[in-house]
Amino acid sequence: MASKVEKQKMREHLRNFPEHVRKNVEVLEPTYPFALHISANPKIDVFYPMVSKRGLSDEDRSIPRVSTASTLWGCIVGYSSLLSDFRHEHSDDWLGGYVIYGLPHKLKLRPNSTLLPDVTQSDEEWIVGFDNAHRNIVPQKLGKLFAHRVAITSTGSKSRLYDITLYLELNRNAPTPFPALPEHGLAPGYWKLEVLGVNSSVYWDPAKITVHQIDKDEYQSKKKLSAGLLSFEGLPPSTLWIS
Repeated sequence: MASKVEKQKMREHLRNFPEHVRKNVEVLEPTYPFALHISANPKIDVFYPMVSKRGLSDEDRSIPRVSTASTLWGCIVGYSSLLSDFRHEHSDDWLGGYVIYGLPHKLKLRPNSTLLPDVTQSDEEWIVGFDNAHRNIVPQKLGKLFAHRVAITSTGSKSRLYDITLYLELNRNAPTPFPALPEHGLAPGYWKLEVLGVNSSVYWDPAKITVHQIDKDEYQSKKKLSAGLLSFEGLPPSTLWIS
C-alpha cells in the first residue's frame, strides 16, 4: 500500500503535466505485487520511464512512462507485434520469445481513452517517475512466453480469423495467482494458451482464449521447436533481443 508521502509525491509529479493529462488519468494502487511487461530483451536490469517510440499515432506522448498491464493478456495486446515477430519480419536477431518482467511499484496511472484510444483493449497502465524508486525500477523475471503455432483462415475479402497457440512458463517467484487473463489466475508451472477464432492479429478477445496446464516435457519440446534460443541469455550484444 502506498504511503501518504508517496501519494503526495505522485500529486506533485502530476502537476508537471498539462491539465488535459491530469484530468484523464486515474491513480491506482497495485492489485498484484508487480505490474507486468513483456520484452524480447532478456537482459533488462532496470526500467526507466520514457516516451516510447512504439504505440499508436494518436496516443499521448507527453508523459515519460513504462507501459505495463495488470494481466499477461494486456501485455500481449499492448505489445501488438507478437504475430509479426512470429513471422520473423522485424529482425534477424529474433530469438523466438519473450521474458515476462514484473515491476514492483506503489502507484501507477490508468489513462482513459482520451490519452490512449485502445486502453479498454490493451489494459495498459503507466508507471511514472514520481520518486526515485519509480525512476529506476529493478524488475523480476516471472516467466517466459512464446508463440508455437499460428493458423490463418480467410473468411472473405480482407477478412481473416486467427488461431494462435502460445506456451507459457511461470517461475516459482511469480506470486500466485498470476494474472494471465482477466479473472483467470495461474500457478507457477507450464501452460498452453489457445486463442481460437479471433478476427484481429492484435486484439484477442479473452473470452476466446482457453488455458491448459501441461507438463515440463511438453513445454520443453515445443520450446525446442519454436523458441530454441529462448534460454540463451548470455549471447553477445549483436544477438540480444530487441526490447
